[in-house]
Amino acid sequence: MASLYIKNVTKDFGPVRAIDNLSLAIEGPELIALLGPSGCGKTTLLRMIAGFVEATSGRIRIGERDVTDVPPNLRNTGMIFQSYALFPHMTVAENVGFGLEMRKIAKDERMKRVREALSLVHLNGYEDRYPKQMSGGQRQRVAIARALVIRPDVFLLDEPLSNLDAVLRQSVGNEIRELQQRLGLTSVFVTHDQKEALMLADRLVVMKAGRIIQEGSGSDIYNHPNCRFVASFLGKSNFFEGHRQTGGSFTTAGGLTFRCPDSNLADGASALLSVRPESIRLGPEASKLDNTLEAKVAGITYLGSLTEVELGFPGSDNITVQLQNRPGAEFRADIGAAVLAGWTAGSAHLIADHGES
Repeated sequence: MASLYIKNVTKDFGPVRAIDNLSLAIEGPELIALLGPSGCGKTTLLRMIAGFVEATSGRIRIGERDVTDVPPNLRNTGMIFQSYALFPHMTVAENVGFGLEMRKIAKDERMKRVREALSLVHLNGYEDRYPKQMSGGQRQRVAIARALVIRPDVFLLDEPLSNLDAVLRQSVGNEIRELQQRLGLTSVFVTHDQKEALMLADRLVVMKAGRIIQEGSGSDIYNHPNCRFVASFLGKSNFFEGHRQTGGSFTTAGGLTFRCPDSNLADGASALLSVRPESIRLGPEASKLDNTLEAKVAGITYLGSLTEVELGFPGSDNITVQLQNRPGAEFRADIGAAVLAGWTAGSAHLIADHGES
């Protein structure tokens, strides 16, 4: 286990600023997810930690060592690449032991540690196979073993599940999480997949344009996003533009008034009311809630465990409702049918409206 400190780091590629004066601290055996859209700088930041990309300015420290100018092979970071990056001409044992060989570890000790690493990922007996003889999930486990065999101070993962199908993504993700916790690893992984980040990470770091927009636990960020971008990127959200009023109410630009949660926004401040689709109820159940409105069904999409209902009403954009499907309780209505929608005051969230998209 080692701490990781990134202080005022900037990276310029010519005129393009990929990382903009970014600071981040990981104090112990924590799994951090760098989450954001393509081009936000998350992979560049990960590669800077590993030493593959040189910082334009700022400092990076692992434990007590300043590694800003230290080459990758001397940083003692273990990294899993999106493409696995296994050597096709080497056996599993040779791939896993490659880093140890480069570190001049004696053969007997090297093979002992290779066997231990393969045991961690449940690949005992696969030492003599070649990557082409293995499934995608098995190759990813080899890549994990190769990263762990060197006993890294920091464990780095670059979109480690993106090449796997949905079932494997879940199982391999759970294995990575279990290993990280059991071994007490300081870990950073990059993903653009919100569900993956919520499933695996202790802390989410949401990035945009080379900067950290918000960081915290998955539940904190999901339930209390600090801007429209975060609320939109981490799951779905419905937004009402308007102003916070005295007495715990919110008035939309279209003249609707809703009860809203407490907020540190000043009375009269321009704001967004964010309501998650799963927080909205329809029909008789909605009439008992703090906020209700009459709307018309604009669309219905069946998604297996969920049904998404799009609602339209005067003076605002359409909103989306997500309903859990239960046997005998699926939502059914004709397009254009009138329906009552509602939500509690506490299930919404007020965000300062800075005009960002």
